[in-house]
Amino acid sequence: AHKKALKCFKDSLVLRKIGSKEETADTAETYHNIGNCEAKLGLFEDCLHSYCEALKIKKKIYPSDMLSLSTAKTEHCMGLALLQLGSVIEALGFFMPAMEVRQQVLGSEHLDYAFSLHNVGRVYFHQGRVDDAIVCLEEALRIKKSKLDNGHPSVAETEHVLASLYIQKEDIATAIPLLKSALSTYKGKKDCDIMKSDIFDLLGKAYSIIGIIEDAILSYKHSLKIKRAVLGLDDVACANVLMEIGKLRASTGDLNEALIAFKEVKRIHKEVYGKEHLRNAELLIQV
Repeated sequence: AHKKALKCFKDSLVLRKIGSKEETADTAETYHNIGNCEAKLGLFEDCLHSYCEALKIKKKIYPSDMLSLSTAKTEHCMGLALLQLGSVIEALGFFMPAMEVRQQVLGSEHLDYAFSLHNVGRVYFHQGRVDDAIVCLEEALRIKKSKLDNGHPSVAETEHVLASLYIQKEDIATAIPLLKSALSTYKGKKDCDIMKSDIFDLLGKAYSIIGIIEDAILSYKHSLKIKRAVLGLDDVACANVLMEIGKLRASTGDLNEALIAFKEVKRIHKEVYGKEHLRNAELLIQV
């Protein structure tokens, strides 16, 4: 569907250019829509180019002192694309002006402002600015909960990121309810398997921090089951979870189960990296 939509928007752009040499707001929106389709298809460098074209036209059309929601929308999408490409600092440079415009024009209780807060919080998370990220995400979560239905995936997304930050601060009492709430939402949605798996990983880490080892192992087992089904038995992500299970088994004195987990990690590492890879050093220490 996204490929068909992309073709339609590109055809529309050609016709607009044939019909008029002037760059109009409609032309800018067509570029923006092309970028949206490319983003949905995972073509992040392409979508960044399309958003740039849209933004260039919008900045010509709208005066520099005009608070344009249309411009803010494209800036926000450019930030998302840059975040996907790993350009965290550049992403913040687009998220911040978009957020400021949304706050001034729409107000501090609007959902679009919450979406901006969420993504600024994500950037801070990637930068290691944990406290700044929590401030943004807590406010985003408050607004989303006031505007969206219970079980909305956007609420779960913010809960998910926020919980991972609280785990970094070892505030497990705050993190676990957020994780359980997000997991409850993801369980009822399609195409959320990897998100569920990540939640189980975080629960495993949270329970291990507070010493509830059996719950930690159970959480990691749920994660492993999902990863094997989605990614395959030989994926490194499976090895990472098995490593955690092995460590926890060893900490309880269950050495036989620990060795079973470590041997499977060794098999995957050998398959993926080769026998002499440095990753096998940690494994050998554990064994």
